[in-house]
Amino acid sequence: MKKRAKNSEKGEIFCVRFTKKDREYLDEKCGEAGLTAGEYLRRCMYNRPLDYVAVKQYNDLVYEVSRIGNNINQIAHNANCGYYNEAESRRLLANMRVLKELVGKAAEKIGDH
Repeated sequence: MKKRAKNSEKGEIFCVRFTKKDREYLDEKCGEAGLTAGEYLRRCMYNRPLDYVAVKQYNDLVYEVSRIGNNINQIAHNANCGYYNEAESRRLLANMRVLKELVGKAAEKIGDH
């Protein structure tokens, strides 16, 4: 959970009762979002509950593109040194499929929001 800000403007306390199942579901959603329950509920209230999805998809995409770029550089280096083989080609194609899938998911999620 996130730490509280020292000089928080949030002074009002609002108590809500949940069923055990509802509380577990809220905790699950908060965990997925990386948000406190209060922040998650505030985002829901202002119709922004899933802003984190686009950010997570973007971060995953940047990570995969970086990883694939590194693999392409290694393959180019190996090809220039005469070490190119079929396994490197298969690895590149597999990484490109992952990239295409992540880009598709990110576009889908961002398009929904």
